[in-house]
Amino acid sequence: MSIRIRGNFILRKRNASFSIACISKMCRYSTLFEYTIIVLLAAFAGGTLMDDHQQVAPPVDRQINALEDLISQNNEKLLKLEDRIEADKSELIEIQADSCEVRIAKKDVELDACQAQAKSDAARLKDNERQISDLVYNLTYCQITSVDWLDQSKTGKIKAAGEVEQTTEVNLGLTDKDREILDLQRRYEEQLKELQAARSKLKAYENQFDEFHPSSCLPFGSTTGIYKIKLPGMESFYAPCDSRFAGSGWLVIQRRMDGSVNFFRNWTDYQRGFGALTGEFFLGLEKLHRLTSESTYELYVHLEDFEGDVRYAHYDNFSIGSEQTSYELSSLGNYAGNAGNSMGLNVLQKFSTFDNDNDAWPDGNCARRYHSAWWYDACAAFCNPNGKYFKKRKLDWNTRGKGIIWHHWHGFEETLKFVQFMIRPISRSHY
Repeated sequence: MSIRIRGNFILRKRNASFSIACISKMCRYSTLFEYTIIVLLAAFAGGTLMDDHQQVAPPVDRQINALEDLISQNNEKLLKLEDRIEADKSELIEIQADSCEVRIAKKDVELDACQAQAKSDAARLKDNERQISDLVYNLTYCQITSVDWLDQSKTGKIKAAGEVEQTTEVNLGLTDKDREILDLQRRYEEQLKELQAARSKLKAYENQFDEFHPSSCLPFGSTTGIYKIKLPGMESFYAPCDSRFAGSGWLVIQRRMDGSVNFFRNWTDYQRGFGALTGEFFLGLEKLHRLTSESTYELYVHLEDFEGDVRYAHYDNFSIGSEQTSYELSSLGNYAGNAGNSMGLNVLQKFSTFDNDNDAWPDGNCARRYHSAWWYDACAAFCNPNGKYFKKRKLDWNTRGKGIIWHHWHGFEETLKFVQFMIRPISRSHY
């Protein structure tokens, strides 16, 4: 009978040749239990084995059988333990696999974030590289410019000797070019002061001679241009003088020629005057009042249509009232000409604008109705030189009467291309 133990080690109960040397093989067993069993069997074999012809006592057989049963039970437990260990290993492998997948997923997220950050850093790096490149270019340009400038200056910097009283040029290390610039600046400032002083003197002279400026265009003879006019109690002003249409000495007070200036304006604008003296303009009601109150003036109206036909109207006593009378058209005098007396109904009428209604129409504002400003009666606008400028002769039903109208020539349905009002003192001795 033999007992088989894991590790392929065999004990024989009746073999007297069993040697205690088998203990050296105990190192092959991995469990403490097996190690204990081997020690017990070795001790038992050494004390109870007999000669080949002797038999072991019955109690020994029972002990060996008990040990065999114990070994068998432990072997079964070991097998179960091995199965459990294998199951635990499989479960551990699955858990580790799941954990790895989770960690891999996290790492993927981290990798995506790192890639996005890398792209952002790369974009910023490119932008920084461009900025650095621009800075390097500018620096190189400045260096080249500095070298060229220094070559042109042909002088070095003046070294400061540490003396407190050295000039500002030495302290700043100025080159000859810098000194030239400073010298030019000083000369410019001196000349500017001289110019300002000269202007002040000129202004004083102008103020002294202001009283000698003419109050009309008569002194300028047959010339046409813009001249300075001075009226008592008013600052001098410039006005166009025109001798092309009706002889010399005429002062232009209103002109329409191309529609470049808006004439649908408020009371203040008409009171002060507006526009360009070389183009479309209105001299101003206050100036007209001051002019016509100083002397007897005649009025000449030059008219031209889109076919090039020219007409005129002349009045020999043109006079405008003061602001207190709303600049009433006080007088026109006698009419002469070939355009027709379209201003006859305007005499003794007050001036009206869209924001200052002084007309005789009880139902509205004639200036608004005719898109203009004038001496209206009850909106009988036979004359409307301040109306809207149209670049065609014919007017439709909606624009009828709203253009530059001279009714006695072209009625309400046709507008004019050019109109110019001029005044001149009747007494040529009045300058």
